[in-house]
Amino acid sequence: MSDGTSEECIEDQKLDPFLIHEALDRSNLVLDQLERALGENSVIQNDRETKALYDKAVESLADLYQLLGQKSFAYRG
Repeated sequence: MSDGTSEECIEDQKLDPFLIHEALDRSNLVLDQLERALGENSVIQNDRETKALYDKAVESLADLYQLLGQKSFAYRG
């Protein structure tokens, strides 16, 4: 029984290209909102702990966007 985290889950399922595109679009939207809402906030920028967590969140969302983009491109063919 799979725990839902293995790559075989994706390979075993036929993914809807629209849903991949939707996730790609939404991840871009959330990343943009995060950067606009908190990117220049003085608390975020001047406190090491909050800045580190903010940077990690931005990096994680950017990584998600890139991965979804790769999957979107792969499913087009």
